[in-house]
Amino acid sequence: MYPAPASTPQPDATPVPIGRRTARRWVFAGLVCAVLAAIGAYAMAIAATDMVHTRSQLFSFSRSALLLLFGGVLAFICLRVARSRRDLAISTDSTGLWLTDGDARAVIPWNDVAAVGLHEYVVTQTHSWPNLTFTSWSIDLRLHEPVDSGDPLLDRMVLPAGPPRYMIRLPHGTHIDAMAAIKARVPELWLEAPDAD
Repeated sequence: MYPAPASTPQPDATPVPIGRRTARRWVFAGLVCAVLAAIGAYAMAIAATDMVHTRSQLFSFSRSALLLLFGGVLAFICLRVARSRRDLAISTDSTGLWLTDGDARAVIPWNDVAAVGLHEYVVTQTHSWPNLTFTSWSIDLRLHEPVDSGDPLLDRMVLPAGPPRYMIRLPHGTHIDAMAAIKARVPELWLEAPDAD
């Protein structure tokens, strides 16, 4: 029997940031889109100053305006996603596994968990040359009873099929830290998996 969770993780909780690498990718995509928007603004300014009411100049101006608008909107979306992913983290303490996204915090108490395991997903793209293989990881938490959290942060982690469980996807390179943090707190719940290196 584990202690009941409080409103925040305990001071000795082990945090594992899982959103920073994903946030960096979104920031890079946002910067590329911002550069496209800047090119569109520059081309629009050039087309506006050289504009003699010819059809080709007007077409060039509208193309540049669309590039500015498209790049600007995509840059905004990418940077918003990066901001929301930046603070995503899991923490483990003696009461449960905490999931934090910067604004909201939720806990999965160890008392509700039957087993914890690391799941590897291997995706092979056979339609490309050369055949590419990608590996991703997730922490699966099997529960004693069906999931009824009502928490928006945890509801998106629920797997509808099979036994009641949560699945927390881990970006590449964070699975070893997450596995070590969980094993240190609840080794008796951990299901051994193949080598995760």
